[in-house]
Parts: sequence; structure tokens; C-alpha cells
Amino acid sequence: MEQDVPLISLANIFQNARLWEDALTVARMAVEIAPHFVVNHFTLANVYIAMEEFEKAMHWYESTLKLQPEFAPAKDRLRTIQCYLLTKRERRQP
Repeated sequence: MEQDVPLISLANIFQNARLWEDALTVARMAVEIAPHFVVNHFTLANVYIAMEEFEKAMHWYESTLKLQPEFAPAKDRLRTIQCYLLTKRERRQP
């Protein structure tokens, strides 16, 4: 069994418990152990989105798509963030 799989499971548990820093720590460890495993990048992006760290989430969704360009959940979430940020910017402009 790969070492990163239990870490990603733990990251998801921490995320569901809203223990953001713990989730980030173990998700980053998983990326370090298996940097080419798409789920590791995707999980890290999901933690950042839950924290409303949109720019960081976008970075990790983009890295997910570099590894697997047709990964639909990452594409969808990236588009959602881009739309949200665009709408937010437009609301700030007079």
C-alpha cells in the first residue's frame, strides 16, 4: 500500500472536521510522497477551497489538470472558482 493513500484519507477526515491546518499538512505530505498522483493534488485543492483560499485552490486544480487534463471534477471546480472571482471583481467595480 502506498504511503500517500492513508494520508489523503486522513486529510479528508481533517477537512470534514474543519481542522484545516492538519488537513493541509497531511495533504502536502501526500503530494511530497507521490507528486504524480492526481488525487493528492485534487485533495489539496479541495482543502484550500474549503478554507476559501481561492488562488491557492486554483493552483492545485491546475496542477491536477497538468497531470490528468481530462479530470472533470478539477475542471468543474476550477471553472466555478474563476466564475466566482470574476463575479466578485465585477461587483467591486463602480
